Amino acid sequence: MSKTILRLLYRSFEGRMSENERTSLEEALERSPELRAEKERIRQQRELLSEGAAGSFGPGFSDRVMGRLDASAASSNGWELFYATLLTLFRRFAIAGAVALLLLLTYNLRLGDKLSSEEIFFASDATYEELKQLPLF
Repeated sequence: MSKTILRLLYRSFEGRMSENERTSLEEALERSPELRAEKERIRQQRELLSEGAAGSFGPGFSDRVMGRLDASAASSNGWELFYATLLTLFRRFAIAGAVALLLLLTYNLRLGDKLSSEEIFFASDATYEELKQLPLF
């Protein structure tokens, strides 16, 4: 069975053939039992597909689809919820940390008379004993 004849066979189901192509396909069908079996197999498949095809989605289709999506989201393993919770907590801590850093920076700038990283971040070389003797306010 040649590829050309097989293509003609498939095109015959679509109805787009010239008279010469139709004649050569009929001659090939008469000569080849394999080609006749293939034609019958294709015809049966097309019938099965046309029987199972739905005319429309029907009423409530979108509601059914959305319900299935919601059910599948609810039955997930919970990792999405875990990550969303972590993300929310991180944002809160990040904002709180930024506010605390800003307050610390402002406080240190008001205390010190020069602008250096040691003064801003309390990173001086002072010993514990020296720090104990400093007044708090």
